[in-house]
Amino acid sequence: MKIKAIAAFVMCSILMTACGKDITIQQNEEMEAVGEASVSEPGTSEKATSIAKTDSLETETSATTEISAEDIYYSFNPHVCPPMIRDSYGDAWDAFFNLCDAAREGKDTFECPDEATFEFCIGCPVGDFFPGVAPFIDSDKCSFSDGVGHIVYTVSPEEVVKNEQAFEQEVERILKECVSKDYTDFEKCLALYEYFGRECEYDYEEADSLDTDIENLEQSGYYSGIYGVILNKKGICGQIGSAYSYLLLQCGVDAITYSGLDHGWSYVKINGKEYHIDPTWVLVDHENIDLTYFMMTTQERIEGVGDTLFPAMYSYDYFVDNVQFNADDETYKPLHGGIFKSMDREKKIVYYDVEGETKEFHYDA
Repeated sequence: MKIKAIAAFVMCSILMTACGKDITIQQNEEMEAVGEASVSEPGTSEKATSIAKTDSLETETSATTEISAEDIYYSFNPHVCPPMIRDSYGDAWDAFFNLCDAAREGKDTFECPDEATFEFCIGCPVGDFFPGVAPFIDSDKCSFSDGVGHIVYTVSPEEVVKNEQAFEQEVERILKECVSKDYTDFEKCLALYEYFGRECEYDYEEADSLDTDIENLEQSGYYSGIYGVILNKKGICGQIGSAYSYLLLQCGVDAITYSGLDHGWSYVKINGKEYHIDPTWVLVDHENIDLTYFMMTTQERIEGVGDTLFPAMYSYDYFVDNVQFNADDETYKPLHGGIFKSMDREKKIVYYDVEGETKEFHYDA
């Protein structure tokens, strides 16, 4: 297995910040037209138009005492990785999960077979798949010797554990609010997409101040990356896309972060087919959840965003040479250009507005 984790780590850092320099979020003419034309029913609250758990689930829960919260809702999973690339990294995941378990307890060592695998573990996977401790690991000072990886933290081990626990609790809270175990993968993708549209904001301050002393930001209680998005509800494009992918992984959906030179978004595989999802662009209007960038094909991605955002590389290409990323299924194309209104999970219908007209999208799974 060819592993160039140091280069990957540097590139990940670049991709996570590059969009802030060149990308300014604004509604394009199509989005403005849709937003102006869409109307809400009089007296309809935000909660009424958002995705809610079905009444049948609540009734079943109260009537059947044998069903526990663990049967309904997702618990935090410290060992997540995208199934679509899992096999490409082989046993390296075992070492990475050793790191996760150690850091979760504030320990400073973990079992690791060799230095190349150690570099993989300390590189991109920490930020992408164990983000609760990523801001507190000094990767430049971490080291490997005699089958053991040595972790150096920027804060005390007690603080690492405390911050990780707070992160885990917030992940579980978000998942409990948005989804349950009986949701289909499509429903999970839409529910969390809507959550980001309602609750998260693009961090213009970080985008405009990428050279700001990170130490000052940390002292103010602010951390970027997935950690910052989950806890502070703010981030720039790569961070938003990564946080969205991470929450999908936490509830069992195959998702990764897809990056171009100036932007980052999510790439998912559901029902055997792949799609691009860009949750950054849904942040422009909390009242109108635009579905244009939800479940896109690669061609739509190019046409809708422009060549400058076409992914010139995938951040894990340093390791992966046997996985193809190509989204060509147009099942969800009718949703594009629409404004999300609600989802009826019993009837499997998504209701959305196009220029003031309410339409229905029927789905199978």
